[in-house]
Amino acid sequence: MSGANLTHSTNIIKYLKTATSICSRCGFCTALCPYGALKIVFDNEELYKIDYDSNKCQACDLCRKVCPILSVIYKPLSSDLLGTYIGAYVAVAKDPVIQKTSAAGGAVVALLNTALKHGVVDYIVAVKLRSLKPEIVITDEPSDVISCAGSIYLPVPLGTAIKDPRLQKGRFALVGLPCHIHAVKRLLIQNSSLRKNLVFSIGLFCGGVPLFSGTTYLLKKMGISLENVLNIRYRWKGALGYPGGLYIELRDGSSRFLPYQNYVHILISSRVFHPLGCFLCNDKTSKLADIAVGDAWFLAGKTDLGVSVLLIRTKIGLEMLKLAVNDGVLYVKPITPALIIHSQKGLYSHLMAFKERLLATFTFMPSLKKFIPYVVKEYERMSMKRFLGYLLVLLINSALNRWKILSSTSIPLSLMKIIAYISHQLIYE
Repeated sequence: MSGANLTHSTNIIKYLKTATSICSRCGFCTALCPYGALKIVFDNEELYKIDYDSNKCQACDLCRKVCPILSVIYKPLSSDLLGTYIGAYVAVAKDPVIQKTSAAGGAVVALLNTALKHGVVDYIVAVKLRSLKPEIVITDEPSDVISCAGSIYLPVPLGTAIKDPRLQKGRFALVGLPCHIHAVKRLLIQNSSLRKNLVFSIGLFCGGVPLFSGTTYLLKKMGISLENVLNIRYRWKGALGYPGGLYIELRDGSSRFLPYQNYVHILISSRVFHPLGCFLCNDKTSKLADIAVGDAWFLAGKTDLGVSVLLIRTKIGLEMLKLAVNDGVLYVKPITPALIIHSQKGLYSHLMAFKERLLATFTFMPSLKKFIPYVVKEYERMSMKRFLGYLLVLLINSALNRWKILSSTSIPLSLMKIIAYISHQLIYE
């Protein structure tokens, strides 16, 4: 290997070590690597992690180029929460089965199945939970799409689906988080044939992806062993209705339930269980997707099954919405963008604290400055209170997830609630 390539290879290895600490486990680097040096592997502690084989690595740099955290597409991103869009709507699927199984309104399922019905796509790429493991689904069956309804608060390696032969030949649509959509866009730059096959994408609003340790913490504090879990749903509505809660089916035939309000601050809002990459994200509403979907929280309490909010961003997104409405499978009503912002106060506050998040993260991982070309000019204001809040959260987060100084199961639930409360008061304004 030449001196230049040796230096470049060393940089790639340093990058990969950095990426491991902040990785969202999207899996797209494993799909793009032409030498098989990267692969997603199952891990009992982390659920998924990237396995790197330095002997196979040829320092081609493609893994960095597709990474949604270390190679951000900036042009459409800004301090504006909603990004560019054609229209804003609330929507509810008219099928009661889809309404009940979905987290909020069922608009995603209705739109995807409309695309299948009209032959707009040959396949749908989505995710469902099988026991505690997210399973990537590539299907042309509407019933399979319905089985993927509902939120999953775990890392999802959606990128592992890209190598499937069906997607290399057939037209498809996919649904994912902002990091998935970013990685897809980066991937399409490198893969022109795949670019023709991806017809449209649906991106979900996202407050961060908790690591597997978050779920195991909740289960153990509920006195449930991982071995006894048969199935789990994070937004099961049951008799309580929207927004549902954590429903756990156990192998002994019994079940347990924890209302959403009783775990969301610990698992999501506190950010204690998030990968460091989530602290660097400045896209909370899937600004690069054709259609972005979230919860209509401003209607919480006014509906038993929930309502979706839609941001239609592109021409194909608008065409899909019109097809679903004309088929009578989706009820849609235009709304003002201000309603969406009002209903997503947590996402807005987290977005506007981008500078504080960035500086706090660099405090813990100075090496990130070498790899992340972030520009924070649009985020002019600086709140010392929020900066200290993120420092506190990152300290606990790193002790739990990166340094392994603390075991999450050793922290009493009462203390975790206090940590979540204090971090929430400091971070959110």
